[in-house]
Amino acid sequence: VNRLISNVAELMQGDLERRGIALELGLDPSDPVCVVDRVSVEQVVHNLVRNAADAVEALPQERRTVSVTTTADRDAAAIVVRDLGPGIPAVDLPRLFEPFFTTKPDGMGLGLSLCERIVEGFGGQIMAASAPEGGAVFTIRLPLLGGRWKEAAE
Repeated sequence: VNRLISNVAELMQGDLERRGIALELGLDPSDPVCVVDRVSVEQVVHNLVRNAADAVEALPQERRTVSVTTTADRDAAAIVVRDLGPGIPAVDLPRLFEPFFTTKPDGMGLGLSLCERIVEGFGGQIMAASAPEGGAVFTIRLPLLGGRWKEAAE
């Protein structure tokens, strides 16, 4: 999982620097391993980081940060993409992953629904929330190699 995140960070670094956006990585030292298609999951993370960058681009410099962290518990690896933007309005949260739903003036509303389909195809989950301190938080949970995946009642 850490390699996927590093690949996305390397791919996006130039664009983020041009936009004045810092990308912070916090990678789990246990280096969790999941059985997924690397390119597909990189596409999901890329989409989430790009969305986060769009959310913070017009903000003051001290808030133009996107963080990506990885963690693992007994059954799953988690990839968390967090920004310091305006967050997600509560009214929009239930619809975020619906096809053709968008909050962007030039958006098509397909990115997050595709992300959900990809993650669920590997037996995982993707969730979105607004952080209490501000910003959006997207969490991807993927079954660990050899782990026993249990559906979370979240």
